Amino acid sequence: MNCRVCRIILTDDNWYSANKKHGSRLCTTCSNAKGTAWKQKHPEKSREYARRYYKTHPKYNVDWCRQNRIDIRKEMIAAYGGKCAMCGISDSIVLDIDHIDNSGAEDRKMDINKSRPWLLPLMFLLGLMCGWGMVLVDRQMLIEEQGRLQDEVDSARLELKITKMVDEYNEDYVEQVEWNEEALKNNGR
Repeated sequence: MNCRVCRIILTDDNWYSANKKHGSRLCTTCSNAKGTAWKQKHPEKSREYARRYYKTHPKYNVDWCRQNRIDIRKEMIAAYGGKCAMCGISDSIVLDIDHIDNSGAEDRKMDINKSRPWLLPLMFLLGLMCGWGMVLVDRQMLIEEQGRLQDEVDSARLELKITKMVDEYNEDYVEQVEWNEEALKNNGR
């Protein structure tokens, strides 16, 4: 049996079971195209049908939406390397997507890649704490501040190390001077 529109041979792989059951000779591609055309021609009826369906099948809708969100999240995390761009944490529970230049609202208005918006190049993954840090402080200032703080920490460590060395030297020097004074006293007798 062939599709009545495109004339391809109908098999279980390209023929919806509902179409087969009702004797409709449309392949999945032609059936989808017909459905899309009907929805565009009758938007109100389509919305009403969807409302009724979701009302009568709430469990299906909830399960499908939950699984769809999980799948999209996994795909998004994998697309950006699976770890935070700042701290390197890879726990998917705390990872979230962020725009490099705060252009998320503009990207959502564009028609570019609406089905997979995270594939735009100006995004990266952030851990929960890094994300909030980016929200609270301008990104460039945060990066500069991290560098400055790291320099201060390194400088403080170096000062502490030098101070310890000087203290040890002073203690050794004082001990040596005391020993020398004691030796001179003992030799002078």
